[in-house]
Formats: sequence, structure tokens, C-alpha cells
Amino acid sequence: MSERKQFIQQFLRLSLPFSLQFLLASAVNLADVVMIGQLGEKQIAAAGAANQIFFLLTIVQFGIGSGASVFMAQFWGARRIADMKKTLGLVYMLSGLISILFTLVSLLFSNQLISFYIHDGEAIHLGAQYLSIVCWTYLMTAITTSLATMCRCSNEVFLPTLTSLLSMATNIIGNAILIFGLFGFPKLGLAGAAIATFIARLLELCCLLFGVYRTKMAGAARLSELFSFHKDFVYQFLKKTLPVVFNEGAWSLGTTIGLAIIGLLGTEVVASTQIASAIAQIGFVFVRGAGNSVSVMLGNTIGENHIEKALRDSKRFLALLPFIGLIVSLLLLWAMPLALKLYHLSSQTEQLTVLMIQLNALLFIPKSFSVVLIVGILRSGGDTNYACLLDVLPVWLFSIPIGYALVTLQAPVWLIFLVINGEDILKPIWGIPRVFSGKWLHNLVHERI
Repeated sequence: MSERKQFIQQFLRLSLPFSLQFLLASAVNLADVVMIGQLGEKQIAAAGAANQIFFLLTIVQFGIGSGASVFMAQFWGARRIADMKKTLGLVYMLSGLISILFTLVSLLFSNQLISFYIHDGEAIHLGAQYLSIVCWTYLMTAITTSLATMCRCSNEVFLPTLTSLLSMATNIIGNAILIFGLFGFPKLGLAGAAIATFIARLLELCCLLFGVYRTKMAGAARLSELFSFHKDFVYQFLKKTLPVVFNEGAWSLGTTIGLAIIGLLGTEVVASTQIASAIAQIGFVFVRGAGNSVSVMLGNTIGENHIEKALRDSKRFLALLPFIGLIVSLLLLWAMPLALKLYHLSSQTEQLTVLMIQLNALLFIPKSFSVVLIVGILRSGGDTNYACLLDVLPVWLFSIPIGYALVTLQAPVWLIFLVINGEDILKPIWGIPRVFSGKWLHNLVHERI
């Protein structure tokens, strides 16, 4: 079999399950927005604001998992399973502690957190009630995402996809029953959506743990295997992972500040942004799935010490992912009228939502470059410091200050949204030359850890 054909087969074998898993997660989010949308625009804005807290947490968790996957994928390529389990133990510890902190802050300061994003009194009360329930899922999510990362890096992608499917079905059915009071259950409205989310994530965690340990996958580690790491191992792990955590934290903070800036434009604009984002994420999952498969493929190849092949494959991915982004953006525009029929919106909110979806589609290609450069290529080679600067600086030096200035100048909504979400346009300028230089390639397996 030729190298090119083998490359395509492995890419499809990994990216399709990745994409399906992300699609399921986005479908749950979309279902939430659709069902909550039946309650009203204030409920949409309230849930969206509360979910920004969870968004911040998941981004930090993703940063820890993404940094750890640099090691896990290369360890799997070198077949160093014991070191993979030590890495998993570190991820459990870091992600778990941060999740507990987020839970406590969400319980103690729910009103203050929600009022940062929206300014309507009733919507703030609804959002705080939703947050005080859903924050109990944060620690469960930490364990689930950590273990799922381990599965993906060892090419075990079926089980996380299956548990995500089960979670999605549970969440959607639970939403319908508890939001609207079906089958004799009380009609709980927005609180019902939060309870359904809790049940779905608990079930997902239990099924994933059962499947991993029952089939003795790489993640089926004993406590002694998880926490047997030494000081040098921790140092090397933190050296590569902390830049990713800072990267994701700073980027997500910038993103949530961007949403707060948009929130200054009114509840209708916030609702339109939430709906458009939920719809656009359905399409973008294919880019995210492809980007994660890039990270695993390149990490495994580098761990096997096939450096020249990793460099060749990285250049192929630079061409492939933006093409996928273009196809998905066209499909999003085609499906937009059908997606909007799921909502009951005022004419003004619907017009704003159409505009936001069109702008999201326009940004798909630069966002695809961003995913393949930062998540797929640079991090897989351990070049986490450069990836951090490439990802964070455009947000804080371009999107936030210029976006806020445009709000104060009462610029058109479309221009404000485009600037706040358009930092990915700048990243290929510095990212592509870095890939071609080969300076991003570091075989961490051969370092002393």
C-alpha cells in the first residue's frame, strides 16, 4: 500500500469517529437551545450565559488534555503504556482540582457570574438557577474528558463515541420530559434542562469507566499506576502542558470577554449569537474532528521517530483541513433555512441570527487553518510555547480592543461580530512558515522523562 493511500485511510479511520463524537456533543447543545428556545429569548440568553462558565472550564480541561495528548500519543507510538498511565494520573489530578474550584465558585457567586454576560434581571435569576444545578457535572466532565483523551491517543475511538451517543440520547429525552413536564413529571422549565444534563453526564461517565476497565484498555489503570510518577516526569509534563493550559485559558477568557462585549448590544443580539453558534458548531465538528486526528497521527509518527514522515504529513494536513472547512461552510449556508425553522423567533432576532450564521460560515476557512496549525501540528510536536503565542496574541491585541472600540463607536453589529471572532484570519501568517521550518518537531519520548 502506498504511503499516500495509507495516510488517507488512517486519517478517515480516526477523523470520522472524532467528528461523530464532536457532532453528538454539539447536537446536545443544539437540542438544549432548541428546547429552551420554546420557553423564550430570556431563557436562551440565561442558559447561554450559564454555559459560558462551563465553556471556560471545558476549554481549560481541553488545554490539560491537549497538552497531555502530546505525551500520550508519542508514548503510544513508542509503546510505553506505563508512562501513558502516569500521564493520565496527572491529568486526573489537575483537571479534577480545577473542576472542583469552578464548582465552588459557581455555587457561591452564581448571580455575579451570570450578570457579567447579561443585564436583564429576570434572565440573570434564571441563569443563576441553571448554573447552580449544572455546576455539579463539572468534576464528572473532568474524569470523562481525561479518560476519553487516553482512549483517542491509543486509537480506541469507538467507546468514547458510543458513550457520547448514549449521553446525547439521555440529554434530549430528559430535556423533553423535564422542561415540558411529559409523562406526569413536573414542568421544570430551564431547571429541568440542567437536571437532564446532570443525569446524562453521570451516565456517560459510568459507561465509559465500565467499558475501559471491562475491556482492559490502556486507560484501565490502578491507583498505583496512575500516581507513580516522579519529579522529573512531572516537570517535563508541566513544561509542555502549562503553556497549553495558559493558551486555552487566555483564549477562552478572551472569547468570553468578546461575548460580554456583544452582550452590551442587548439580549436579542446575545440570543442570536447563541443560536448561530449552536448551529455553526454542528458543521465545525468535522474540522475539529479532523484536527484531533491530525494530532494523534502526527504524535504517533513522532513517537515512532519517523520525523521526515511527520513533516511530510503536516504539509498535507495544511492543504486538507482548509478544504474541509470550505465544504462545511457551503453546507452550513445551504442548511441554514431548515435549521432556523427549529426556533420560534421574532423577525428581528431571526434576521440577526441569519447574519450571524453567514459570518460564522465566512470564518470557517481561517478557523480550519487555526485548528490544524495549533491543535493538530504544533502541539503534536511539543511546540506548545509557539502555539500559545500564535493562538493568544491575536485575541488580546486585535479582537478584544478593536471589538470594544467598535461597540463604543456604535459600529454595525456584523462588523463587531466579525472583528471579535476573526482573530483566526491572522494566525496562518506566522503559523505556516513555522510548520515548513520543521522547528516544531520534538520527540518527547527520547527526552529524559
